[in-house]
Amino acid sequence: MGVIKNQTIKGTIYSYIGVVLGFVNIVLLFPRILDTEQVGLLNILVAISTIFAQFGSLGFPNVTTRLFSYFRSKERAHNGFVSLALLVTAVGSAFILIVFKLFEKIIIQQNSSESGLLTTYFSYNYLLILFTILFNVLDNYSKVLYRSTSGTLHKEVIVRVINFCNLIILHLGYIDFDYFVLIYVLTLCYPSIALLIYLYRAGEMKLNHPFKFIHLALRRQILRVAFFGFLSGMGGIAISNVDKYIVNSYLNLSLTGIYSVASFFGTLILMPSRSVSKISSAVLADAWKKKDRKLIESIHTKSCINQYTLGVLLCIGLLGNIDNIFRILPSEYAGGRYVLAIFALANLLEMLSGASGMIIQTSRYYSFLTYSRAGFIVVLIGANMLFIPIWGLTGAAVAVFATRLVSILCNLLYIYYKFGFQPFTNKTLHVTLLGIAAFLLGYYLPHVSNLIIDLALRSTVICGVFVGGLYYIKPSAEVQDALVGILKKVLNYLPTHKK
Repeated sequence: MGVIKNQTIKGTIYSYIGVVLGFVNIVLLFPRILDTEQVGLLNILVAISTIFAQFGSLGFPNVTTRLFSYFRSKERAHNGFVSLALLVTAVGSAFILIVFKLFEKIIIQQNSSESGLLTTYFSYNYLLILFTILFNVLDNYSKVLYRSTSGTLHKEVIVRVINFCNLIILHLGYIDFDYFVLIYVLTLCYPSIALLIYLYRAGEMKLNHPFKFIHLALRRQILRVAFFGFLSGMGGIAISNVDKYIVNSYLNLSLTGIYSVASFFGTLILMPSRSVSKISSAVLADAWKKKDRKLIESIHTKSCINQYTLGVLLCIGLLGNIDNIFRILPSEYAGGRYVLAIFALANLLEMLSGASGMIIQTSRYYSFLTYSRAGFIVVLIGANMLFIPIWGLTGAAVAVFATRLVSILCNLLYIYYKFGFQPFTNKTLHVTLLGIAAFLLGYYLPHVSNLIIDLALRSTVICGVFVGGLYYIKPSAEVQDALVGILKKVLNYLPTHKK
């Protein structure tokens, strides 16, 4: 658990630095420098390339997560694992780029009826797909080496710093939108190169012949894990990105831009869970190999309550300030109000589920995720087709919430059925009630005309009530230790405690 804690703290710090930069870029600069159609273009490029990159990975990231422990040996260059990973990456990239070329006209026709922007910049998808595949493989490799924070640093922080500079020089008129998009795409490709250099310098990219080490039984296991990982990963990526694709297909790039900016706020809640998932996957895989059920159950329980506690604080902070958020955004983004709220609640549910998905993925029952995610994609597409014509952008968010709820319930019930793990206690209820009370007190405060004062006042009330209540209900040892540590640091700054 020490490795998880240290890597999670470091990864979360990087993630939230990235959040601040993302807020500046996506909330403050994008809506003022770019029009909604241009914002939609940037998001649909990422969504399309992410979906197709999952095909090109050929399920190998799942092989890395589950089976790297059998290859692990730095003295023997991890028995050729890097060579195998790069070979699969090359084959998968060539395959998916050919397929993407064959379907290019169909994809453009489905997504460009209301705008020619996607047609103009469509070719950038080839570059994005290639480098997204490479990043997925290298990032998974680094996390099983317990070096999970490097990818986060480059993708969440440095990329956003470069994008900030890119936006500023566009605004100042030194470049036009064509050059802006080119720099934006090249910046998204950068983390793959940076991670490759980082792993090479760390001595983790030594090539070695893998096939002498891979005996028949291991080969069969690799193929099986890759197959189910391919299908499961495709389902996970589709669930995360297909909503933007469908919104653009049903509506237009402009509304996709509004949807993307509004949903961005909901993703802030998930930042801590991403850091936990990256490092816990390697620890869980080793724990399953050693049949250490006590450690697995401990990770399950602690990840649920700790992530949920932080998730509640972030969620009520967002919802309590939802009026202020839309005072910051231009008026044309007002239609995303309910999208923001629904996404926040959907992501809070995911925080409540802790590491449940990763527990299943690293267990011998990993095929369950493949079958279940296939069903969830059907639910998501069907729900979008049902709700978008009725509620527009809000309908797309409702579809995501419904799919997320079904997915999380299935995972938690499956873990309980197979392993008997049940992570919830009365502390979960206490945190929920405390969060509701803090939200209501903050949200119904009288409004102040000054935006900064109103934002600070509501946030202080919400945070003060919630954090103060946590100190008394003691949801977990980790949360309590963090609160005590913060309190001691605050007291050290008070004059009466300085001697």
